[in-house]
Amino acid sequence: AGGQAKRMGEARTVFVGNIPFDATEDELVEHLSQMGAVVAFRPLNDRETGRPRGIGFCEYASAESAAAAERNLNEVEFQGRALRVSVAHDSHPSSQGGGKRGAGAGAASAEADAAEVAAVVDALTPEQLVDLVMSMQSFVQQRPEESRRLLEMVPPLGVALAQAMQRMQRILNKPAEEVPKIMGRSGA
Repeated sequence: AGGQAKRMGEARTVFVGNIPFDATEDELVEHLSQMGAVVAFRPLNDRETGRPRGIGFCEYASAESAAAAERNLNEVEFQGRALRVSVAHDSHPSSQGGGKRGAGAGAASAEADAAEVAAVVDALTPEQLVDLVMSMQSFVQQRPEESRRLLEMVPPLGVALAQAMQRMQRILNKPAEEVPKIMGRSGA
């Protein structure tokens, strides 16, 4: 029973943002491995160019390593940029705490995460909006269970997707001559 409580109550995945675009995945994993064994790293890349978007998800072997990464690597410079590292907490408020901070700190962190994600989505170009939504759609179709878990673990991601779709709808409601060509590319 203790193992199940640990699995359900402690996140092992961290969101990593502000990744230098020229950093390799191996370099980043090596940097993140300072806090513990990295099980997997999933960078988000541009669908068309394959170039990095500067964000990704790192899964550690233990929740302790993920917490250490958030504590020790957040806002720490990596190849000239201060990485943003935050634990992807699950959505179960009754989960076992394990940390020194109370529920208020978690709520403040979630609010800050949501604001950061909203700012990132607001800064996306129409092309990037389409790419974000299409990438997530493809991920959901190819890996439905993993995508469900990801959305449960990182609620701001769901908010970001909803916000991206709302922005796309506003763009599509403009007169045809104002809609960027990228919006019509799916028929090509």
